[in-house]
Amino acid sequence: MSQSKLQAVIGAAIVDPTFRDALLESPRDVLDDFALTSVEREAILNIRADSLSEFATKLQAWIVQQRNKNMPHMMA
Repeated sequence: MSQSKLQAVIGAAIVDPTFRDALLESPRDVLDDFALTSVEREAILNIRADSLSEFATKLQAWIVQQRNKNMPHMMA
């Protein structure tokens, strides 16, 4: 997972209102310009949000979940 690629999506949505609206309404149409993995792309396509703030919060939760899933468990 490349967090910088996901941050690029959020960054584009911050500065480009047309992109932001499309990301929230029909993300499949605007993700081709980003070098996302299939897992990252699927995560974005599964997010339902009414605002960029809500979208970013849900994306961050997914990132944390993926990071935690990939971390080895420490033995006590």
